[in-house]
Amino acid sequence: MFGISKKIKSGVFALMMSTMSVGALNAESLNDALRWAYENNTDINATRASLRSTLELIEIAKSAKRPQIDFQAVYNAVNYENLLGDRETTDSLSADLTATLLLWDGGQTALAVDSAGAQVRAAQAQLAATEQQILLATVQAYLSVLEKQQNVALQKNNAEVLNKQVQTSNIAFDEGAATLAEVSAAKATAATAIAQIALAEAELISAQQDYKSLTGRAPGNLSEVNAPKIPVSASAVEAEAIRNAPSLLAAVEAERAAMYDFRRAQRNSSATVTAYGIVSHEDSLDGSDPSDSVNVGLQLDIPINTGGENPALERQARAVLEQRAQQTNAARLDAATQAQIAFSQYQNAVSTSSAYTQVVKAQSVANEGAAIEFELGASTILDKLDAEQNLLSARSNLLTAKFNQIVAAYNVLAAMGKMKISNVATGVKVIDPIAVEKIVEPVLSENAQAVERLQDRWGNSSQ
Repeated sequence: MFGISKKIKSGVFALMMSTMSVGALNAESLNDALRWAYENNTDINATRASLRSTLELIEIAKSAKRPQIDFQAVYNAVNYENLLGDRETTDSLSADLTATLLLWDGGQTALAVDSAGAQVRAAQAQLAATEQQILLATVQAYLSVLEKQQNVALQKNNAEVLNKQVQTSNIAFDEGAATLAEVSAAKATAATAIAQIALAEAELISAQQDYKSLTGRAPGNLSEVNAPKIPVSASAVEAEAIRNAPSLLAAVEAERAAMYDFRRAQRNSSATVTAYGIVSHEDSLDGSDPSDSVNVGLQLDIPINTGGENPALERQARAVLEQRAQQTNAARLDAATQAQIAFSQYQNAVSTSSAYTQVVKAQSVANEGAAIEFELGASTILDKLDAEQNLLSARSNLLTAKFNQIVAAYNVLAAMGKMKISNVATGVKVIDPIAVEKIVEPVLSENAQAVERLQDRWGNSSQ
């Protein structure tokens, strides 16, 4: 009659396992959640659109040295008073077709194209950063739902056991084996368990909404998740972060673009040579024969004095370059710091999970001992309730610790820049918004080759 508490040890997780097995054939996996987020998340899709927008900077820059064709037509009417005092109107029509081609600009267009390419690669890195942030958040949301589902099952099982304990204490009171205070304590503990169920269910609803906002659909029957493999040392994690962190790669490319822009600003005062051709047609509309003409030639433009504009533009570009260099330094330090923090948190999560495993084992033994002592009359029902609650708390903490360990492992992957869809999910087609690798290969022109040393600043970190 008093052995009901012995069911806690096996009953709690048996209930959770049976709950998770329901609908197992239709279970949703983390792989499914990651695919849905990767394909449908609005933040990722918005960043993809931004990348396609940035890509157009290349065509805009290239257009400067492509043929430009303009057509202009002018109709002119003049009403005037002649010498005899009569009003007369004369009108005319002229049309010009003009074609120009920039032949030489001191390398400014080539540098503009190089800068645009670097900006596109920076946008690529920003997209990778957004994708990894969303995928990591999806992992966290998935595991949060899974944890909250199991916590609800744990709390419900606890309430069921405590309700039976209330029945047991009432019988014991009738038999004179328990006091009124002990019965009241059992009822209070059972009521608290009902409140804990309500709290656990509210937390589950919140976690489900987070999951839905990331994946675009409500969670179903979620399957278990294993922690990914990560390096065994903080130095290895940091080295990967320096090579692959999207935020650092974006900063490197932004600095590269600023270098190209600075070199272009230095050439603002260089001469330009433009070829042009003009076909003109004029008709006075007074019955006389119209005239046609063709004019071709070369035009040389040399800025002599721009009122200080060009020097100011050069100083401005230099300041932007210095800013981007500092931002690259900061991004490298941040990548290294985040790698160290992520690995430290993972180690702490592993230790915490291991510690709570031992706590659960110890509390299980203590709970069994308290149950035996109660049956023998060596302890009160309050002692027994305390032991049961300590075991429940230990199991709840272990449940959270195990999920935190998995999340911490994925945090390490994100810090390393390895939270890519191709690394964390299978059977998902990688979306390439613009096939950018075929379009924005760095243009190693004579003007731009010196810029490549930026790539070597942090041990080829931009690769």
